[in-house]
Amino acid sequence: MSAADDPNAGAPAQNQACGLEAIVEVKNETETPISVISKRFWAGKTTIRVSDMENAHAEILKLEDGVNRALRSVNRSLNLKGQWVNQVVSNANANFETLKVQVNTLAERVDELERASESTEPSETRYGHTPTFVTPLDGRQGDRGEDSISEEEQEEEDRAVYEVNMLSNTLSIGSSLEVFGEESLFAFEDWAERFKDYLSVSGKNWTDEEKVTRLKLALKDTPRALFKELLPAQIRTVDDALNALRAKLDSPQRREIAKRTLSLCKQREDETVVQFLRRLSPLVEATNPSLSCDQRKEKVCEEFWLTRTTSMSSDRRIANMINVDA
Repeated sequence: MSAADDPNAGAPAQNQACGLEAIVEVKNETETPISVISKRFWAGKTTIRVSDMENAHAEILKLEDGVNRALRSVNRSLNLKGQWVNQVVSNANANFETLKVQVNTLAERVDELERASESTEPSETRYGHTPTFVTPLDGRQGDRGEDSISEEEQEEEDRAVYEVNMLSNTLSIGSSLEVFGEESLFAFEDWAERFKDYLSVSGKNWTDEEKVTRLKLALKDTPRALFKELLPAQIRTVDDALNALRAKLDSPQRREIAKRTLSLCKQREDETVVQFLRRLSPLVEATNPSLSCDQRKEKVCEEFWLTRTTSMSSDRRIANMINVDA
């Protein structure tokens, strides 16, 4: 290469340096000094072809599309998880509201029970349905003597007499409702009315099926067996089920059976008057369902004294036969 062909032949020595690390300092009074890399740094041995540029452009497009798909997938996942979180929060809030309502309802019921217990005297609770046709222990005092009965025994037997025709409180399905297991139609009418009151207070939000199920749980012994005999059409609602049970308890067949049982009902030797009245009263009520409360009490007294008279007559006949044989 000649000096004429070299563009840098007449340049100063400091501007003729070449190489990868060569730096040219351009100094001008009107321009800011800038450090630049020598243009020979970019000079390569291979040339760039158009096909290579097209391939590079295609790869860049694929990379962009992949990044977009990944971003869309992340966005969908975040939106779905956000919906799940919102649903969980909504369900939790609904459960808290339901729990709050239930707690308030229970608090109101507790307050009502406390007010009722404060306003009701023990004597009213025990003797609210006391029958007046029985005098406690009168029949037994003549046999045993007044001095042979202690005060504690008399109090226990008085309590037992006052509980004739009343439902037992040992089994209950609610705060004020007993499990019913009597065969008396009169007792069933009284219990059915209190069961409806129980549903009006505690079962406002129950369905008919739940109310019928609660009725089944509140029955035992004979009433429960009669309930199992009812058809599905007879237990669609509580009123239908109660009417069907009422018809079962007041059927002519059961009245006839009760009459025969009443005619054969006698006081056992080891049975007290209280225990005998507990067996006698339901039979009288079953055979005379149309009597009023006072008439029913008189009928029980009549049947009681009739059985006593028959028993004493039999005893006298036996005693006379023994005396004749002697």
